[in-house]
Amino acid sequence: LEKRRITKPIVLSFSGVRDVDTLNDLMNKARHLKATVLEGDLFDSTVTHLVTSPNCRTAKAFIASISNKWIVSTEWIVESAKQERFIPEKEYGRKYHRTSPFYQKMVYFSESFKQKNKQKLNMKHFFNLIQLVGGGTITHTDPNGAHYILIGEPEEITNYTETRENAVFLTWVDFFTLILPQG
Repeated sequence: LEKRRITKPIVLSFSGVRDVDTLNDLMNKARHLKATVLEGDLFDSTVTHLVTSPNCRTAKAFIASISNKWIVSTEWIVESAKQERFIPEKEYGRKYHRTSPFYQKMVYFSESFKQKNKQKLNMKHFFNLIQLVGGGTITHTDPNGAHYILIGEPEEITNYTETRENAVFLTWVDFFTLILPQG
């Protein structure tokens, strides 16, 4: 008897592919390989892979990273199509977190962080990323028990002398580097 490899269904979402013709071509190739493709802004727990351009730092990429999804380059689809089967992902991407860095952690947003970054990302997205996707908790009033304290400027650390001993202070850049490390 021939042994057959059982494969899980592949569900793809795309992000950061700006050229519409390229995106449509990639989605058609993926469908030809029998993948399910979620179009537009759709991204849910069924997604197994996020297909993206290099160094893409979109909301979908952050969600994929902290929810342990494969983040792969568009080349993975191109090369898989050439071989008429999905090929191993390792050469084309990676998974970043087995467990969300926020899982069972408390996060505090300083007022300066909120003010400095309110134009960059809706605070509701931060809350969703940490709580709904990441499994963490946000404290709005007391930074003392927080594992992560998000600050507007590095100099602010001196304002938090009463915080937990091992609290990690994060600026905007630090926060997103924690979620989706570059390289």
